Amino acid sequence: MSTTPLIDEQTEQHLRGFFGQRLQHSVDVTLYTGQENEDAVDFTRRFLRELAAIDARIQLREENLGDADRARGLVSPSVVLGKELGYAIEVHGAPSGHEAGALVETLGLLGSGDSELGADSRAKLAAVDKDVLLYSFVTPTCPHCHDVIINVLPPLTEQYGAQLQIVGLDVSNELGQYLYQTAVTQFKIPDARLGVPTLIVGDVVLVGSLEIQEQFPTLI
Repeated sequence: MSTTPLIDEQTEQHLRGFFGQRLQHSVDVTLYTGQENEDAVDFTRRFLRELAAIDARIQLREENLGDADRARGLVSPSVVLGKELGYAIEVHGAPSGHEAGALVETLGLLGSGDSELGADSRAKLAAVDKDVLLYSFVTPTCPHCHDVIINVLPPLTEQYGAQLQIVGLDVSNELGQYLYQTAVTQFKIPDARLGVPTLIVGDVVLVGSLEIQEQFPTLI
């Protein structure tokens, strides 16, 4: 196990300032781990511990990945953000590269209580009276995925709370790719609409950050 910090001093100072400005309250972070994927688990554990050491409002705990967790799609490692706040934002696999940045931005959004949603979207979401399960297929290097992860999904959780469960899947890894191909077959997604970010809500498939941002609030 390496003892070299994942977050260098310059980045640590930047993050300290970022969290100091954005976090208005604590955000819980739960790391689920099993016996498999030891390297990914070690990386994720170290990264999250370093984030929690930067700001005490990031409250980290680790839980063993049980059968019930696996049944609902969690893998080792998985990170769940804001569970105690009534949110259910899941990151499956190690958050590296752009995913690490997206996780940090999501922490900022969850801790700020702010939202970038327009008044019309707020009104539509406020009228929701049912639970919504949303599958988000992304890759770490996709800038449009980054936009959806940071600017679209976290603000929606502000309105939905516990009614919205987001399952984030990275199609660059084996599990994510398998589930994406399964969805392509099940929902008969044509070749012209293959790609990420892809959002699946019920039996509706949205592709691309613009389509997701414009159409998701109208689906509920």
